[in-house]
Amino acid sequence: MHNIYTYNPTGEMAIANGMLSYMPPKNLRRFEEDLAFLPAFFASEEDTIITPYIPDHSFLEKWKKLGLTNMNYVCGFDSPLKECNYLIPWSWNPAIHHKTRHLKKLCSDTFKSSPNFKWQETYRNFFSRDTTNKVQGIIHQTQGSDNKIAIQTPAISITSIDELDKWLLGQNAAILKTPWSSSGRGIHRIDV
Repeated sequence: MHNIYTYNPTGEMAIANGMLSYMPPKNLRRFEEDLAFLPAFFASEEDTIITPYIPDHSFLEKWKKLGLTNMNYVCGFDSPLKECNYLIPWSWNPAIHHKTRHLKKLCSDTFKSSPNFKWQETYRNFFSRDTTNKVQGIIHQTQGSDNKIAIQTPAISITSIDELDKWLLGQNAAILKTPWSSSGRGIHRIDV
């Protein structure tokens, strides 16, 4: 049975916003539209990709000539779709759960019993920078082993201005990253 994919790279921003009606800024919506084809690189034959527009026919022909996987494309979340195995957005968040609520009925029982079937507020912290910081700390602790990943200085979590002021006293410069933000976004450089 096929899967349904969609590209929504602003998932962390939607989690931070928390609203079902979250809409990214115009420049990021354009970014999502321009790269909506990306799930084609990991989708399988006959999977469906929901995009804001169908890729150009000549591009799809070149894709086929290269021998790459042939997927189905549908335009928008309201397109008629058949039963599927899994619904796989780039990122789960309250807004994408809301946009795909009618599609979840089409999914397999396995998907319906998975944690991804329904958003729970407790998931919010899992997607925060704090989880990344914990993983970095674990990797940093195992650096003497066969670990090929080197973390020179693991990130830390700071939760108040007072805590930030105290920490900055021992720094020459710092990079702050907001708790929920997309790649390359939510970064603040500070020269002390």
